[in-house]
Amino acid sequence: MTKLILVKGDSVKVLPTIARESIDLVFADYPFKFVGEEIHKLTGEKGRKAYERFLKFTSSEFYRVLKEGGNLVVINNPHNLFLHAKYLEKFIFRNEVTLVRRHTFYPNKMFGFKHNNAWFLCKGNKDKWNYVKLPDVMEYRTGFYSHPEALPYELVKLFIEVTTDRGDWVLDPFLGSGTTMKACLELGRNCIGIEINEEYVELVKRRLNWGGSLKGVEFEYMEVET
Repeated sequence: MTKLILVKGDSVKVLPTIARESIDLVFADYPFKFVGEEIHKLTGEKGRKAYERFLKFTSSEFYRVLKEGGNLVVINNPHNLFLHAKYLEKFIFRNEVTLVRRHTFYPNKMFGFKHNNAWFLCKGNKDKWNYVKLPDVMEYRTGFYSHPEALPYELVKLFIEVTTDRGDWVLDPFLGSGTTMKACLELGRNCIGIEINEEYVELVKRRLNWGGSLKGVEFEYMEVET
């Protein structure tokens, strides 16, 4: 039986409700700038300071919920990963993949961003790693037309295959259009997906035929007030 749990809510509020050492993989494709109201309520900060608090808080929660030997995949742009690195020191660095876009973004007073980085980290020395031949530079396009920054489905599926086994639990704290959950459904992994945007929550439901009569699949939906 594969279980899919979709949570509408702010990850800052939802993450502390997840049991300690219950997750095999956290797949975290971070928002570049957006920070929910919960961080603002907790710290009173906005802008870059709030984003750093967001990185610190989520990193600590990821370490708490991961099993010993569990994996963390973090995807972000180089600038944000530099800010993030100090909050990931408890993890062991495993690998990195550079993800190259077709188009370039030009933030104010910075060189253009044409790539993001995917860091593969683990909790403890005995991480789960199903070896495949994978280059450390890959091109990608937006993977789902209804979400402007969705990762390609086959890329997400590959990363999950490398870092988990059938029946494992995968957590995506920034679910977006539901690509991680769709890959888990196909691969026979259990998944918890958290998404704050109501439009994307409804998109996930349509994309996965939420509540449909799929053999061997249990659906659970909940809302956490923000």
